[in-house]
Amino acid sequence: MTFSPFNTETHAKWILAGEHAVLRGHAALVFPNTKKTLTLTYTPTNYAVETSFAGSEIAKLQQPLLTVLNYSYTLFAGKLPPITGHFHITNNIPLGAGMGASAALCVAIARWFHHQFPHLNINTSQLGQKFEDLFHGKSSGLDIAGAAAETGLYFLQGITTPIQQIWSPIWALSFSGQMGKTATCIQHVQQLWQKNHTLAASIDLDMAKSVAQAHDALTHTQSLQQLTDAIKLGMRCFENWGLITPTLQEHMNYLTNAGAIATKPTGSGGGGYVLSLWDKSPINVSGLILQES
Repeated sequence: MTFSPFNTETHAKWILAGEHAVLRGHAALVFPNTKKTLTLTYTPTNYAVETSFAGSEIAKLQQPLLTVLNYSYTLFAGKLPPITGHFHITNNIPLGAGMGASAALCVAIARWFHHQFPHLNINTSQLGQKFEDLFHGKSSGLDIAGAAAETGLYFLQGITTPIQQIWSPIWALSFSGQMGKTATCIQHVQQLWQKNHTLAASIDLDMAKSVAQAHDALTHTQSLQQLTDAIKLGMRCFENWGLITPTLQEHMNYLTNAGAIATKPTGSGGGGYVLSLWDKSPINVSGLILQES
């Protein structure tokens, strides 16, 4: 089979509310971070798969790319010819920071399969989620949705609905200084469910309430106070899960002292990026990535 040239760009994501609880069927709010991108460019050749990389953390991307390509033979059970050609990835999404780097990679590769094998009627979201399962266990599909989104999404059990915002808060992302491991954080929350089912269930309900309050604040009430309360409630969920490290807390304290009115981890916790909400544009605060919405 002769493959055709292909190029696609995906991006990072950030989560306003809904982390972890989304794995148990609750809703979540996810937004694209288009300032952090991953681009896959494919050039057909008659040779075995070759890879090249540019940008940040390129040494960490080769194995995930090859793992996904090899796994595709299992998923499609004899329906694929040998994959050949040159895959080049340019990336500036940090890995292990809660920005959805693995999801961005999985979406890009799923789009490649959709382009090359139209007769297989591939659903790129579903295929991307199966690829994502390789890295984080059973995926909710939230990160996959965020990596492909053009606007903020309300996500519930695999169904996405665009968030119809009636105003634009001032919010930003910043790196805490510590990497977080998604699989480890998920396992930590699962252990809490085993040890104290009542407490774990109540935390999930609080996170679901955070999602509902934040969504309502963005789409109906236009209330900065309501959005602030929602983010603070989401923050308490991370505290109750035990996913706030000293480094993470120190960074959030820095943001609060600089004028942020609410902060919380965005992603799995244990490190990674922090979401901060402001009542006025921050000045002279290092490391902030202001988000458009």
